[in-house]
Amino acid sequence: MSRVVPSRDGLERTALIGQNEKSAHTPVQPMGRQFEKAIRRTVATCGLCAGAIALLAMLSWMFGNWRIGALGDDYVPMAPVTALMLILLSGGLVVYRRWSASRAARRFALFALASIGGLGLLIWAQRLIGIQTSVERWLTPATYTAGGVPVGLMSPLTALTIPLYIRA
Repeated sequence: MSRVVPSRDGLERTALIGQNEKSAHTPVQPMGRQFEKAIRRTVATCGLCAGAIALLAMLSWMFGNWRIGALGDDYVPMAPVTALMLILLSGGLVVYRRWSASRAARRFALFALASIGGLGLLIWAQRLIGIQTSVERWLTPATYTAGGVPVGLMSPLTALTIPLYIRA
């Protein structure tokens, strides 16, 4: 048998009522903390999965066979710059969630967010205004096409939405 008992910090806690009065006042860990831990684990797992997919895409470009990352000849693969940005983003997320009290983890997460935002805005401006940078050409020296669509270059829409995701 259990009942809800108010605690000193204002949260209601569930306490088991036993044979003696002492057990009725023993607070149990609230469900909110267990739920929070489950959410943190889920966020870390999703961040690791996104990073792993981006790493596989980046490795397919590094080994010169982008068709593996595209899952076929007719599909457009993830651009290497997009893969790099997702690896940094998921790394920053996982490091910050795991070691949020650490100053180094916070700095790494801030560096990852700032570099991703700056790179996304740079690529978006490159497409919009016509500024030429060598960032994408450094990662993808040759221009390939899949179904008439150039591959290896980040979409301007992707370049704009990634900094907006960071802002959110």
